[in-house]
Parts: sequence; structure tokens; C-alpha cells
Amino acid sequence: MGERFISLIAVSVFNAARFIAIAIAIVFGLTTVHAQTSTAPKSQTSSAPAPIVSTKKKPATPVDWKKIPEAERKVLAPLEKDWTQLPGVAQRKLIGAAKTYPKLLPIQQERFQERIKDWASLTPEQRRSARDKFQDLSSLPPQKQHELRERWKEKSEKAQQATSAPATAGADTTAK
Repeated sequence: MGERFISLIAVSVFNAARFIAIAIAIVFGLTTVHAQTSTAPKSQTSSAPAPIVSTKKKPATPVDWKKIPEAERKVLAPLEKDWTQLPGVAQRKLIGAAKTYPKLLPIQQERFQERIKDWASLTPEQRRSARDKFQDLSSLPPQKQHELRERWKEKSEKAQQATSAPATAGADTTAK
């Protein structure tokens, strides 16, 4: 029972981390714009060229930090100093993510905060590199993504075991 519970927690943490990583990637400019396609049947289409339809939306106006509700500002506090440099769209997406924050499990909230703090501490070049890496990884086939995820999990588990091994070794010597 305990092993199954730990597995469920690990999967939950991994899914939360993946969700947060994707949300941050989307918020910070990794969204793609898909061209609009005609849904009219071929029999109804004419030989005249289709009108040009812009898929670009007008950029969202920036949100003043002071106008954000207190609860969301508290969640987004690590980004306060960079807030004015973020595009309006990113600001609004972050505010939306901050609104859902109270609904997350405590472990997901902790991970969310870690990710935002980590992101806020990156230089612009490191952020660009992270976006590029995310784009490269998300363009891989699902099987390759799964293989990389499994390798990453193995490395993480080994690192955790390595850091906890000295602590348990020291505890055994005092038991006598």
C-alpha cells in the first residue's frame, strides 16, 4: 500500500511539474499560431482567392502591477521586478495561473512557487535557452519524450539516493 501511495505521489508531482513547465513556457512566449483553415465544403468554394485573414491578435495591453488583486500579486511576487518587461499577453496568462493557484494541492503550490522563483532568477539569455530547449523537446515524437522523461526520473532518483545515503549512514552509528 505504501509503495503504491508513493508511486501515486511521484506521478502527481511529475504531472504537476510538467503542467507548470508547460504553463510557464506558454506564458513566456512558446505559443504557436495556427493558420485558419476553411471549413466550407469544396462544393461551396469558388475559384476566387480566399480573403487574407490575419491570425495575429492585437497585443494585450499591459497590466499595471498595482491593479492586480492582492492574492494574485502574492503568488506572482517573484516576478514583480520584471513585470513591466513582460508582454501583456504573458501578464494576463500569469494572472490566470495565479487565480488557479489556490486550487492546487500544497505540493503543487510549492512546485509552482519554486518554478516562478527559478524563472525570475534567470538571465534573459538563460530564459531564451530554456524556451528553445522546451520547443526542441516538445517537437520530439511522444516515444522519445517518454524515454527522456524516464532517464530524467532515474537520474533524479539516483541523486536523491546519493544525498540521503550519508544521512542514513550517520543515523545507524548512533543507534548502538
